Amino acid sequence: MTKTLRSLFVLMTICLLPLAATAQTTYYVTSEATTHAAGTSWETATTLSDALTRARARDQIWVEAGTYRGSFSLKSGVSLYGGFAGTESSIDERAIDSDKAYRMTHQTILSGDTDNNDRVDGVNLIFPANDSRTGNATHVLTINLAPTQQSGNDNTEPTIVDGITIKGGHADQTNEYGGGIYVTGNNNWGGVYIIRRCFFIENYATQGGA
Repeated sequence: MTKTLRSLFVLMTICLLPLAATAQTTYYVTSEATTHAAGTSWETATTLSDALTRARARDQIWVEAGTYRGSFSLKSGVSLYGGFAGTESSIDERAIDSDKAYRMTHQTILSGDTDNNDRVDGVNLIFPANDSRTGNATHVLTINLAPTQQSGNDNTEPTIVDGITIKGGHADQTNEYGGGIYVTGNNNWGGVYIIRRCFFIENYATQGGA
């Protein structure tokens, strides 16, 4: 190898080193986790709110089966995956029902029923007249596509929601959208978003309940 080629090889190696330092981070979430735990394994899992706060573009959040109540916000370029038993080491290890390939065996539920008192039956439907839903979250999950400094996205990373059931959103004010998922921003701001293997149940809005 000539001196020129050796120098070029060294220069390319040095230039590539910083890329390794910005590798994707996976945050692990369980319903029994402690806020501000490390969140870097199932054994050190953190809360969903904490993981959503810390995650940036190219990061993944793995959420164990269970019900998580509240109103949550997903940054541009972050991937949110549900359907985990809490032992998996890869996304592909999530169990899927044998007769329903679209349904996760272990269900991760995001619920806007913060008071845990929703009555939904043939009489108490999801409409505003149902007074058990007055305390529900307006939007269960907000996807913010804006490439903010907090997200670190530069319009190159998709935002993904995969394997999650979203229920109990109640956007009942005039012209409110997205009781289940509310998407803010557009493709010029933060790129594409992908929603797959998700179920929307008992969400209401004056326009676009799910």
